[in-house]
Amino acid sequence: MRTGTSAMDYLINDFAIRSFRETGDYDYIAARAAYRLRLPTQFLWLSHQAIEKYFKCILLLNRIPAKHVKHDLLKSLELIEKNLSFKVSLNETSRKFIKYLNSQAQCRYLDIPFYIMGIEIAQLDMTVWHIRRYCKNIDYEIRLPDDRVIKMLEHELSAIEESEKRPYHLFKVIGGVLENIINDKNHPARRSLVWHNLFFGKRKRNKVTPNTLSYAANSPLYLHPEILDEVLKYVYLPKPVAEEYRKISNKQKA
Repeated sequence: MRTGTSAMDYLINDFAIRSFRETGDYDYIAARAAYRLRLPTQFLWLSHQAIEKYFKCILLLNRIPAKHVKHDLLKSLELIEKNLSFKVSLNETSRKFIKYLNSQAQCRYLDIPFYIMGIEIAQLDMTVWHIRRYCKNIDYEIRLPDDRVIKMLEHELSAIEESEKRPYHLFKVIGGVLENIINDKNHPARRSLVWHNLFFGKRKRNKVTPNTLSYAANSPLYLHPEILDEVLKYVYLPKPVAEEYRKISNKQKA
């Protein structure tokens, strides 16, 4: 959907960029920092938050209603692919990582089991790079001094397509938080952003070898589902999570 040129359109686009893309950029850097510090649940949740906000940026920039998606990455991606007038280029590795985050990143209270195999930081970098290219207004028109109007969608999509044929670090989002931090050698977040990063940095990298973070944990509720009813007296659990643990508890009682 082509964005209009009214003052309201400008303000909505500004909201999408600042509230979703820019905060998503900060979440992405924080996720990488959490990985370096070997904080698995924080890495997963912050990774999820970054992808969620990039998706919501794309949806809002293209005026696709998405009030019901909440934290569901797959619903957001489905809305994007069903409603955009153009195709988002997303490889299979990134799709699998999004599905993985959607199932694993909700573990921030350890109410579900989760695992990290050790390759997720590279998958995060790849996924962010692919999605973030669309986190700007690309379906718009410009008017030349002779009053000719040029539709820019084809040009913008061509630039995105060409970026996959060049070193990843050469693609820039003008005014982007990540780009500004990369250019500022004194920024305290820069090290966490460029650390073993194939996709974002000042130079081309052919290989990275970050320390592997491998971790798995079972939820206390998974180990002891019999405490479910007592826990529910004091804390909130999502209904689907509570229902699954109730099934497990009932099986153990049978």
